[in-house]
Amino acid sequence: MFQSKYKVCRIVDKKIQKLEKDFGMFLENSYKNFLKKYNVVECHQEFAFPVKENLIAGEDDISIDIILGFCKDEQEDIYSVNYDYQDRIPEDVMAIALVNESDWLCLPLLGS
Repeated sequence: MFQSKYKVCRIVDKKIQKLEKDFGMFLENSYKNFLKKYNVVECHQEFAFPVKENLIAGEDDISIDIILGFCKDEQEDIYSVNYDYQDRIPEDVMAIALVNESDWLCLPLLGS
């Protein structure tokens, strides 16, 4: 179903710990396991989901473009994206995927 765009780095556990420490939150274990197995995932049309009309203005569905992970490309790197957008998304969520080419899909985080 999922295919990694980049190889998972050997120090993924350290990168996850740094992400959690720097943002003062904990990721769900299931999401940590996803990052350890898949890292960055480039999605295609099969990852489009219909939504209620008023959920996103002007959109009939949500299309997941990239599931973020750890990589050199700052637009696909979970740490870089969340650092760059930290004042534009709520504190208790973390951007985990790019949707509809311009929005972020966020995951609620556990408090520290």
